[in-house]
Amino acid sequence: GSITPEILSIMRTYEKQGKLKIMEFTEILSVKWKHKNTDSHWEVDLSDDTKITCDLICLATGSELDIRQESMFSSVFLRYPIEVMHGFPLLQSDLSWHKDCPLFVMGAYAALSLGPDALNLAGARVASCRVSDTLLKY
Repeated sequence: GSITPEILSIMRTYEKQGKLKIMEFTEILSVKWKHKNTDSHWEVDLSDDTKITCDLICLATGSELDIRQESMFSSVFLRYPIEVMHGFPLLQSDLSWHKDCPLFVMGAYAALSLGPDALNLAGARVASCRVSDTLLKY
């Protein structure tokens, strides 16, 4: 997930107290700031057809990754088709695209091979070690 277990625990406590509402897998379609005399609040239209008013909005944004939709990989897919799970390529253990294709993938699209560290410095370090070990063999 995007937050640590400790923070999630704190958030769940606030949710039980009615001070916070966690709305997973919900998109905000529109937001309007309403200000009238001493009453100020947000009016929010959500993807589940509900409308809410609130004082504060905290967003954990994300994006849907799908390597098949990345135009720079289209020719590689045609020549070296590989399996994709939920938009993420199933790479070789050294993060190469295919055993016959010396294209190496790091970052978000290496998440199935690197795990949750794929997007941080620890993941970059692990990825660079894997890639460099293979490159040194050439």
